[in-house]
Amino acid sequence: MKRLLVLLAPLAGAIAFAVPASAQAYTTVWYAHNHRLAPGETVPVTFKGTTSLYVEFIGARVTCSVKGAETITNPAEGFGTNEITELSFHSCAFEYGEQTARHKVCPKNTKIELTAEDLPWKGQLTFYLGDAVEGVHLLLDCTGGLDAEEITGMFDPLVGYNKLIFGLEEGNVLSDYTIITGTWLLEGPTAQKAITALLAPEA
Repeated sequence: MKRLLVLLAPLAGAIAFAVPASAQAYTTVWYAHNHRLAPGETVPVTFKGTTSLYVEFIGARVTCSVKGAETITNPAEGFGTNEITELSFHSCAFEYGEQTARHKVCPKNTKIELTAEDLPWKGQLTFYLGDAVEGVHLLLDCTGGLDAEEITGMFDPLVGYNKLIFGLEEGNVLSDYTIITGTWLLEGPTAQKAITALLAPEA
C-alpha cells in the first residue's frame, strides 16, 4: 500500500521572513572561500555525508550514505538561493525499533533503497541561517518488496561552515511520520572550496 508522508518545515524556516524591523537591511547570503558571492554569480557545489530517516509507521530508522551536487547563487537583492541537481543514496541499512519493523516494508532478504525524485529541488537561505528547500520527494523502497513509500514536503537544515546540518535543533525535517537527521559536507570548486552562509548587509 502506497502512503504519502508529508514533511513539514521546521519553525526556523516557517518564520524565516518574519524578521524585526531593525534587521530589514540585512539578508543571508552565500560565501565561498570567505568572499561573498557577487550578485548573479553561480558556484557549483558537491556534497557527501549521511542521512537518517526515522519513519514512525514502520518503527525503524533508515540510514544511508549520500552524495550529490547543487548550485548556489546570490541574487541582486534578497536571500541567497540554491538548486539541488543531483542526489543519490547508497549503502542504506535498517536500525530496528522492533523486531518486525523491517517486514512492514521489506520482505526477508531484500535490500532497502532511498531515491530522490523530481530533481532539481530549489532552496532559499533564511534569516536564521537555514536552507529552506522545497519540492522534496523521496521514495523509500526495497528490491523485490512492496510498493514504494512516498515522502514529500520540504527541509530546512542549518548551513554551517562547509556543511548542512539536519538535527533536532539545527533545521530538522519533522512531521508525524518522519524525522531526518545527518550532516552533508559541502565543497566548492578549486579556489572556492570553503562554502558557508552568513548574515550580511544588503548589497
